Amino acid sequence: MNPTGPLLVAVGMGLAVHTWTMVRDQRRISRAARSQIGLVAADDRPTHHHNLDVRVVAASVGCAGFGVLLIGPLGILAAVVPWMVTRTMVSRRQRKRHAALDQALGTSLQLVIDQLRVGRDLTGALTTVADSALFPLDEILSAVLAESRLGVPLHEAIEAVAQREQNHHFDVIASAIGLHAHHGGALTEILATVAQSIEAEDELRREVETLTAEGRLSAQVLMGLPVAALALLSLLSPGYAGPLFTTSAGHVLTGVAVVLGFAGWVWLRALSQPGAPL
Repeated sequence: MNPTGPLLVAVGMGLAVHTWTMVRDQRRISRAARSQIGLVAADDRPTHHHNLDVRVVAASVGCAGFGVLLIGPLGILAAVVPWMVTRTMVSRRQRKRHAALDQALGTSLQLVIDQLRVGRDLTGALTTVADSALFPLDEILSAVLAESRLGVPLHEAIEAVAQREQNHHFDVIASAIGLHAHHGGALTEILATVAQSIEAEDELRREVETLTAEGRLSAQVLMGLPVAALALLSLLSPGYAGPLFTTSAGHVLTGVAVVLGFAGWVWLRALSQPGAPL
């Protein structure tokens, strides 16, 4: 089969996706600027019912096309590769950001409590802590204080940021501040109790990670072993594994192996990471 046609289709699709992305980014920048100067209400932004990225879809279509071109109908399974890679990268970035935010909250929350105990209000305490907070908490507090200066109630700004960050510890702190704003009470004591709960939860999480480290390593080895064995076998004896990709029975066996391998990965992940989303 002549590969020129699929290559031209892939290039055209890439150019179309690039053009669409540039237009979308320009519209977002324009809407954000109009919202800041009051020409468009902040709540009038278009709602997205899904987070389907057109670039991932284009990459999946391209991988499926090249997979079919190289190894036949079974190559359509390559369509899941861009989705899995994107999901893994996004999850890894989120985990790193959440870990950095948890680490920053550990010390900054105690500083906020100390500032409240000496008589400062919450806005003044957050202003003081924002100057010495670690990344990404410094950016988060700066954004909260900026919205507060624009007239947004402080607890609403904190709750909005907590909803956007999707961090458990920060969400608990935002809920405590929101409850204090609506029902009153001693904020210092509330935050002190929250700090103790967060510290106990972090200690328990570290203990669980230590106990499940061997299980996670075993899962990685078991998932990588079949792929490594197939690659080594193909290198030492070229053509030996060819029937898996050239015959109908081989296609069925390969598909079953992929499905069972994915099911095993999900099972091992659930066993080694309690509470982790699938």
